[in-house]
Amino acid sequence: MSQVNHVETFPPDAIVSIEISGAFYVRLAQLLLELLNKRSPQDLMQLMAELKTREPKDNEEYHILTMMVLVNEIEQTVKKTEKFEKVNVDDVISQEKSDED
Repeated sequence: MSQVNHVETFPPDAIVSIEISGAFYVRLAQLLLELLNKRSPQDLMQLMAELKTREPKDNEEYHILTMMVLVNEIEQTVKKTEKFEKVNVDDVISQEKSDED
């Protein structure tokens, strides 16, 4: 008799809410930037335009689109809660550099 293995999952049409910290959001945004930095600015602009009218061609495009949707959804949710802060870009960059050291 063969053994049946099971995994826990939820239906594709199920919608769940999760809580994340600002620090975790930054990690997701950095991951998205890592994915995007593998392409030239011209390639990226072309990809963004194409993905408005077609499905991703490969795993890389699929993952880029997934992360873009996720980060955008988080940003839209945060904007509704009015928890966004305006900060100096130079401060964010210098903080990231000090975190790397």
